[in-house]
Amino acid sequence: MSLCEKLNADMKEAMKNRDSLRRETIRGVRGAIRNKEIEIGKTLDDDGILRLIRTLVKQRMDSIEQYQAALHLGPDYHDLRYRLARLLLEAGRSLESREELQRVVQARPDSTDVRLFYGLACYVSGDAATAKAVWEELASRDSEDVRAQAYLAMLSRGAQA
Repeated sequence: MSLCEKLNADMKEAMKNRDSLRRETIRGVRGAIRNKEIEIGKTLDDDGILRLIRTLVKQRMDSIEQYQAALHLGPDYHDLRYRLARLLLEAGRSLESREELQRVVQARPDSTDVRLFYGLACYVSGDAATAKAVWEELASRDSEDVRAQAYLAMLSRGAQA
């Protein structure tokens, strides 16, 4: 199976499982492949795709380092900390992401987006109980925002499997 076929299969699986983090990551990789193919005027082989993925990973790691350096200089920049946490989670560093998000939640307890993402970081790092508590609190606070309800449904489907 070629890498393109594997990415397509993984995308279908992520969509089927409603795994938004995985789906968006694969979508980004597929978009980068498409852009590179347009740029060079030919289809990438598996080696070309691997080189491109390595470049994307390096870019993410460089971004993480830059955000960390910026936060060292200005630890109260919570928007930077939130972006760093998202990059960390995309890079598979869920525990670090969770720690950064905890700081942002403490600074901005009323931010629904931050709390939703904190719940996701908890879930991905293996703490489904905390994720459930965060999402239940958000669902009870704002019944019209369906994102927390969708995450709770994902959690209950995972428990049934």
